[in-house]
Amino acid sequence: APQVDAGRYPGDDATVDVQIAAIGHLIHAAEARGVDNALPELLKATMERAAAAGHGGDSYASVIEVLRGDR
Repeated sequence: APQVDAGRYPGDDATVDVQIAAIGHLIHAAEARGVDNALPELLKATMERAAAAGHGGDSYASVIEVLRGDR
C-alpha cells in the first residue's frame, strides 16, 4: 500500500515484466493439464496493459494505475 499511496513503484522486487513471463509459464502448464485459464489470462492482459503504459520495469503494485483508469 505505501507504493500505491505514494504513486511510486520501484522495480526492486519482481517487476511487471517478470510477472508477465512467470504467468506465461503458468498458463502454458495449465493448458497442458486442461485447466481453465480465464483468470490467469485476465491477469496477464492487465499486466500487459500496465507494461504498455510504461510500467514494465516497475513493481507489480503499478498495475493499480491501469485498474484506476483515467481519473
